[in-house]
Amino acid sequence: FKIHYNGQNKITTIEKPANTSNFIENVYAKLSQLQNKTVIISKQEIEQAASEFEFAQSFLEEFYKNIKRKLEASKFHISKIEHNDWHEVYEIKKDGFTATYKFWYDGKSRFKKTEIISSRTTGLVDEINELLKGCIV
Repeated sequence: FKIHYNGQNKITTIEKPANTSNFIENVYAKLSQLQNKTVIISKQEIEQAASEFEFAQSFLEEFYKNIKRKLEASKFHISKIEHNDWHEVYEIKKDGFTATYKFWYDGKSRFKKTEIISSRTTGLVDEINELLKGCIV
């Protein structure tokens, strides 16, 4: 689906995919109700989106802030974080591509190793690896 909007945040046109099915028609019927409606995002929603991740330990949050700063400078976005024992899984996106990483840490709260989850990665690895140099001991 392509959703077009104007400078006043009003949805002007909704295009459905050329290949159609019952599912596509049902989704289009729902989406078409948004046509000519103004989309407004409140300041509160923006603030919630900015603090979408919670961390049980401060070193995890510090690591996130460091990684986020490096990635955002090159227009990458951390879309998801999974907290696990001894590692964090970060889903990183840019231009429709995704790279998923495991960041392993030890009992002294130090990040020691990075692992790419290739089954959940569609690109971006070389550029991200260059940006992440120095983040892991």
